[in-house]
Amino acid sequence: MIPSKQLALGLTLLLIIAAFVFSINILTSPSNTTSTNDNTVTYTMRLHTLDGAPDGINRTLIGVNGGYGWDFVIRARQGQKLIVHVINDLDEPTAIHWHGIYQNRSNVYDGTSHVTQCPIPAHSELTYTVNLEQAGTYWWHSHHGPQYIDGLRGPMIIDPIHEDHLKYDEEIIVQLSDWYHRQGSDVVQAINAPTLDINRPKDIIPDSAIVNGHGRFNCSFINSSCEPGVPRAQFNVLAGKTYRVRLINTAAFAGFNVSLDGHNMTVVSVDGIDVVPTTVNHLRINVAQRYDVLIYAPESSKGNFWFRATMNNIAPLFFLVGYAGQDIYGLGIWSYENSTADPTSTVSNDLFDLDDFALVPFIKSTPPKPDASFNFTINILKDNITNVTGPHVAIDNGPAFPYRYTEKPTLFSVVANEPLPKQIHPFVVNQSSTVDITVINYNQGEHPFHMHGHSFWVLAHGIGLTLPTTDALNLLENPLQRDTVAVTACESFRGECIQPDHLLIEKIATCMWFQSMLCLLLALVCVQAKELQGFGSAKHVVVLGLDGLDVRCLHQALDNGLAPHMHYIRTHGQFTDKARNNRPTVSLTNWATIFYGASVMFHGVTSNEWTYCAPSNESVNIQSILPTCVVYPDLFSVTKEQLLDANTAMFYTWTGFDAILPSEVVNIDTHKYFDNDESCNSTLDASKEATAAAVALLSNASTAPTLLFLYLGEADNCAHEAGCFSDEGQAAIASMDENIGAVMNAVKASGLLNFTVFFLVTDHGRNEDGQDHREPNENNEQVQWAIYGLGNANRELKSAISIEDTAPTIAHILGFTTPLEWHGHAVKEVFLKANESLYSAAKSPWNKCLMNSCELPDTPTDPYPPGLNPNEINWVLGLTSTGKALCVVYATSEKIEMQRRKTRKRKEPQVPPRFLVSPLEINEQERNNAHMMVDLDKSALGPYLSHGTCRYFVIKSFSEANVHKSIKYGVWSSTYISNNFLDTAFNSDLSCIRPILLFFSVCGSKHFCGVARMTSGLSSDHNFMLWEKTKYEGVFNVEWLVVKDVPNHVLKSIVLENNKNITSLRDCDEIPYNEASAFLCTFMSYDSKTSILDDMKYYDNMQLDLQTKRGLQDVPCNADVDAFLVSSSNALS
Repeated sequence: MIPSKQLALGLTLLLIIAAFVFSINILTSPSNTTSTNDNTVTYTMRLHTLDGAPDGINRTLIGVNGGYGWDFVIRARQGQKLIVHVINDLDEPTAIHWHGIYQNRSNVYDGTSHVTQCPIPAHSELTYTVNLEQAGTYWWHSHHGPQYIDGLRGPMIIDPIHEDHLKYDEEIIVQLSDWYHRQGSDVVQAINAPTLDINRPKDIIPDSAIVNGHGRFNCSFINSSCEPGVPRAQFNVLAGKTYRVRLINTAAFAGFNVSLDGHNMTVVSVDGIDVVPTTVNHLRINVAQRYDVLIYAPESSKGNFWFRATMNNIAPLFFLVGYAGQDIYGLGIWSYENSTADPTSTVSNDLFDLDDFALVPFIKSTPPKPDASFNFTINILKDNITNVTGPHVAIDNGPAFPYRYTEKPTLFSVVANEPLPKQIHPFVVNQSSTVDITVINYNQGEHPFHMHGHSFWVLAHGIGLTLPTTDALNLLENPLQRDTVAVTACESFRGECIQPDHLLIEKIATCMWFQSMLCLLLALVCVQAKELQGFGSAKHVVVLGLDGLDVRCLHQALDNGLAPHMHYIRTHGQFTDKARNNRPTVSLTNWATIFYGASVMFHGVTSNEWTYCAPSNESVNIQSILPTCVVYPDLFSVTKEQLLDANTAMFYTWTGFDAILPSEVVNIDTHKYFDNDESCNSTLDASKEATAAAVALLSNASTAPTLLFLYLGEADNCAHEAGCFSDEGQAAIASMDENIGAVMNAVKASGLLNFTVFFLVTDHGRNEDGQDHREPNENNEQVQWAIYGLGNANRELKSAISIEDTAPTIAHILGFTTPLEWHGHAVKEVFLKANESLYSAAKSPWNKCLMNSCELPDTPTDPYPPGLNPNEINWVLGLTSTGKALCVVYATSEKIEMQRRKTRKRKEPQVPPRFLVSPLEINEQERNNAHMMVDLDKSALGPYLSHGTCRYFVIKSFSEANVHKSIKYGVWSSTYISNNFLDTAFNSDLSCIRPILLFFSVCGSKHFCGVARMTSGLSSDHNFMLWEKTKYEGVFNVEWLVVKDVPNHVLKSIVLENNKNITSLRDCDEIPYNEASAFLCTFMSYDSKTSILDDMKYYDNMQLDLQTKRGLQDVPCNADVDAFLVSSSNALS
């Protein structure tokens, strides 16, 4: 057992990490009542441990009066006094909170440990006395430590004192929850661990969805005792009657998507407040919220129907995912025949969701003008990639720090007129005053927001920091009221918050001001993962696999009108012609990347000869991270696992797919190969047959699969024979386009066009001649990637996209979470509306050249400096003080010959500048006066200076000659240990969220020489032949952000916690954020007069000598980096 002092963060995470159960009871009278009269109702709760198996897995939990907590229903009448005797037979303290109750004149019994009361000691008693002013659906739960996880909670129903205006025959209580197989204390310990193990999601996230205390875990995924086929929640109902269903989300992490097959639901109450009836057939209920709905059972009803409660947002802190066996589908049986047989009903194809912000209270009320207001922000801060320092809250732009409870309950301090500590985020208001509260969420998790003792008006919500004007707020009439609302996750791109979400509410403070604020902050640290917009936006996805379609040949076909359907997709959807694939540029490697959501470095499919259970690594020595004969998690299988009713189909004409998607392992409902001999004509015919089969399936809405893949190989096979630029190659592209049109027309004819998203994906391009495709060049390694059907603005995608992003983007659109092994990311940009912008090249220095704002002039005339031969000029990315990308040039012309290394020891040379800024937006005078070094101020490194944005490492180079080649060729390599350390950092789940910055210094140089960004993981299949020593194996790509000399003595004042100053760190030592931020600011503000760029000619000459020694004298010094890469098996020893 963990002492309460060790559960401080566990307390603050109370609404996040607790596990729970649901109960559905048809009620006729209060249960467990000790006594009742007109004025009071009395209950006794004896708390104890017991063993139970709600989902078939036995564990110890906390029960009440010999049974489960969720079976202990408290029922009273509005206006009564509720008296509850709590007898604590546990071996630990406890406290019971009455969720949603106003507690006027009884807030001392609100039941919040260390806020309104000291916890009830072990083996002690306390009697709660609660005034009941409201009517509606509420619930009770432990508000001490992690007991909420262990099942200490249940429903609480307060009947109206007057006749209810709602007419119904019977009522049903439905408690929805997530459930853990571990004790609550173990979950809290995992959350609070110094290093969060993201490879063990089962330690953090719930195992099952529970409805009415009933779930059904898949026993095949667990070694311990498991009871298969445990009963599901049962709702026996009668046709012709109307039922009031009280939905209560008592979960820790999970919101739920709720529906009842074949039935509508009319929402009549929200968090105990009646609303104008609103009919839907699907609603989402967040943690701690309640919805009362009326469900009419038609006279003709018979049989059984599925009641569905599917967990969503179960991944905490934006980086954990589910695991095999996890049961996210809470199911109950709605039966008209008292039958426990599994229903055969299906989810409606026409879901109409509840917009809870559009609900209108039944009794009209207008919010008064505020007497006070305050803002606070929420964020989750991290010391490193997995070390979470906790939820941080800042009030009115003050310092951000996590909530920490005090040993002395806050209520006692208020009564004693003592000052309140800052650690509880106090904000003092006058009793009965009206307060506006604005919540700004910079975190990528959604936050349910509950205010103890109050309901409030929800005045505004949305993306960004622009709030409604005072005049607009004054015009609001009868806005939504409730006691629990979610502030949406920050809109983010690859982990960086670009648009925080805001929520504006208004409340009238009672004497509980101190409690409401504190408990509000406790509730605000409830973390739920919120997917990006577009999540679950389509019911069907059609993936059209266009093998070997070279971008140049595609444009030739588009220009000649041979590909009208692809032209339509590109002009009405979104596309890029610069999606990156994997090396080697062969089909099987890249189709594996597309379906596996990960690069070849993880899935290990390295050639077209690779086969299931017998991987061929003849070209590169890469193996999958998974054991032999285990298929990497593929898109089809994951879709079937995540979406209960999903149906999948695959039509293809190339047998290679049988290696990466073997039918004996991969679950695909319709899986058909169309035979051909891979000649051009044979492939054309086979593609027509495959298309006809796909069209037949898509033409009928009842047979259209959730996910369909159609492989079209004619462009590839015909190009192999005659080249893609030839008439034969162009005719193949035209035939491919006809097949695409047939598929689109079939979807349109079935009426599913508005519910379907189309993908055009390609595995590789072609060589320069448009025929083969194995040479490492830009034409092979950049392909078309297009998407149509989201209804968003047409645009050419500008963000960096890899084909490994395909599967995660499809998962996002279909509405399910991705497995841990997928390293791609949902492409955020495709979900943006016309008026939305992406955090992209406009703010991201390393994307400038990607966005073509750093280009060589087309002709060797101006703007080149007079007398310089453009063929002798090298280009390096640089930045101006405003963050604009410029091309820094250094020239090899004899007219500006570099002085030797001794030049860098002297003051600024009195000669024309050796390196000139490319004259983009720079006038002639500026160009003539420009120095070769472009200084950066702090604003240029804005993207790198925000807490949690980057990880920072020191690089100690063996020689400056190696740094010269890194700048010139954009690569780096180090020792075996350092390479693998950096590769692990880059390829972690947060690699794209937190860019890796490298601070370069040369051993013995007594200065730092530049900052670069790591842009790829380690490629161990190639070595770079120009390092001064040949021991450095493998290579990864870097992008240099700034190059300048900054001496160590300027930086020595930056000292780490281990008392080492930053200049004495070793290769690949990581630098914490505070010290890294100080380094960058000092580095950029130092007025440097020299840089290694001054000596590039000197090192070019050294490089020529080295090339001669290594037999590379025939390779030009200014050749592309690929000329100096050699297979690791052929590298020099």
